[in-house]
Amino acid sequence: MPEAAFSDTLPNVLLAFVPRLVMAAICDRAREFFGATRRLVDITAGDAAWFADWLRGEAKYAQATVARTLKRMKQLYARAV
Repeated sequence: MPEAAFSDTLPNVLLAFVPRLVMAAICDRAREFFGATRRLVDITAGDAAWFADWLRGEAKYAQATVARTLKRMKQLYARAV
């Protein structure tokens, strides 16, 4: 399993942990919301809640897509810590 530091940017951590086929879509969503230079350590619980709200609202993803994205992001964060 690749190593990623907690201080890495979110896209780098995604690349390290999420399988390639799934990673592309999740990385695109995260990058669109958080930006390409945002470090994982700088993402707060409030930011995650805003991301979830954004996925459901402004981004207009289906409930299943939102749930799957948030599940993968939660797994990613747990592994990176």
